[in-house]
Amino acid sequence: VIAQTVVLCEGATTDRLMAEVCLHTGLRRTEVCNLKLTDVETMPLDQLDPVSELPVVIVGKGNKARNVPFPVWLLGAINLYVNTARVIAMAKRQSLMSEPDHGYVFVHHVGNARYIGSRVSEQTFDRHFAQGRERFLMKLAKLENNAYYRMAVAEAITVHALRHTFAIIKYISRRLSGDTQPSKYVASILGHASVETTENIYLNSAVTYESKIRERIRMLNEQRPHMQLGQPRAHPGTSVHLGEAQ
Repeated sequence: VIAQTVVLCEGATTDRLMAEVCLHTGLRRTEVCNLKLTDVETMPLDQLDPVSELPVVIVGKGNKARNVPFPVWLLGAINLYVNTARVIAMAKRQSLMSEPDHGYVFVHHVGNARYIGSRVSEQTFDRHFAQGRERFLMKLAKLENNAYYRMAVAEAITVHALRHTFAIIKYISRRLSGDTQPSKYVASILGHASVETTENIYLNSAVTYESKIRERIRMLNEQRPHMQLGQPRAHPGTSVHLGEAQ
């Protein structure tokens, strides 16, 4: 859960933005890696409330399509990434090899020249997320009060855990808004054929943590948090600096 306003600027990375997509839409890691420009580029975002949502058609398991609500601020962040960092990476790729743009949103920016501009794979996404987790734990370990470190190190913080987090928060949010069957709504967004799958695997923690999450949702709604879109600064040499994943 984002506790404060997040600014997408020069320090934002592909890894961070991919994780935000998982957390705020509940997409599977493969679905994030397979996100195409045509899925998100044609949506008019001007004059829309940043915390409102727009449907994006996602093709998931079994080649089944579903509508997934994307927050407007997240679509704006993706568009900013596409029009800045991705443009640079694809220009480098096309200078090395003559081939058409593959159309995937999230691409490599550093490393072996032949991989720059290529689609970020599921394995790479997992590896980078795990590396970010270790950096985060190292920072927590340096705090005088190591309670947060002990809590974090005991949790299975993985890419898929972001999908679980989304499901629980969305379920409780729907209940708070008066939905009498929130499991059905969550199941449709996650792409589950059976509501029982959603309830047994994803929502079994909802009752345990509901009181804490209810208060957290109330606070977040009052703060109206969203990702502010700051323009990345172009450094000399035609590159936009991409910092480490947070």
